Amino acid sequence: MSDLTLAPPRGSTAPISLSEAAARRIREIGAKEGRPLMLRVAVDGGGCSGFQYRFDLVEFAEPVVGNEVSQPYSGSIVFNQARAHATGLPDSPDVTLASGKAVTIPVTITNTGAGPEAYYIDPRLGTTQSLALQELGTLTSNVTSLPLIGPYPYWLVPTETSSLQVSQSATLPAMFYLSPFEGAPDLTSAGSGPGTMCTDNEAVTYTPPGGTVTAGEWAVQPAECGPYSTSAEYGTATLTVTAVTRTIDPAITSTTGDLWSIAANPLTTITPLIIARGQTATIDVTITPSASPGSLVSGDLFIDDLAGPLSPSGQATGDELAELPYKYTVGP
Repeated sequence: MSDLTLAPPRGSTAPISLSEAAARRIREIGAKEGRPLMLRVAVDGGGCSGFQYRFDLVEFAEPVVGNEVSQPYSGSIVFNQARAHATGLPDSPDVTLASGKAVTIPVTITNTGAGPEAYYIDPRLGTTQSLALQELGTLTSNVTSLPLIGPYPYWLVPTETSSLQVSQSATLPAMFYLSPFEGAPDLTSAGSGPGTMCTDNEAVTYTPPGGTVTAGEWAVQPAECGPYSTSAEYGTATLTVTAVTRTIDPAITSTTGDLWSIAANPLTTITPLIIARGQTATIDVTITPSASPGSLVSGDLFIDDLAGPLSPSGQATGDELAELPYKYTVGP
């Protein structure tokens, strides 16, 4: 073993040692680059077992004796924000909007963030719905081949989602992994019986503490189960993904469209409005009441921004930056 030994993390009892060949290679790389290098080992969430290891060579400026280096620093973290108002947006049950008659309302947005933002409108009712999500890749009718060849199938999970349900029906014993592109949580399916894994029908329901599922793209990795006498058999798996989320208001449209509508209809197009830092612009929102006359309709116009591409996989998502409540009664 090498005389280079890594100090264990706090709370750990086992040191990490380098072989002589590995230590020699690190020295060679450092000498070639003309700077001292240190091997950093980290454990991240993700991977097939729920964890994955990361190895980096980082510069160790001004080496000192000891196994810990600290340098004080200060800073501030501020979430992106936006100011918004909508003159004429109905906000009372005393306001009556005629059924089927379109009313257009300008939503004025001021970007108070540190850089330009791409804004769009996301209208949600105060109710929830079980929304059937559609695969955004190359699958037809949410059916994938086994063994899986090519990229993982993936779905877009909207904001305001409290629970995610995924089921798989396969032509041979199989299971699947489920995770957002960020890698955590990494969930494993189960069969219908206690402790059962690798069946024709698998499922998982994810309802996180706090009731908020990570919004954005989620991937499902189907895998048939061995062992095999020769090679893996060929089959198919049909995947069904359902999100329990606040209902997207079908009576409201906007000039930007809504990113989260793509979750159920991949053919939806959006054209976010890009507003520079400190600038103000307007998005037109149109309400065409479709509920029965006498119905009370209420919800929130969320002002979201489009975020992406993000690491580690170049995925896209969105954030809620402001909300404007609305309420009206449907007239004849």
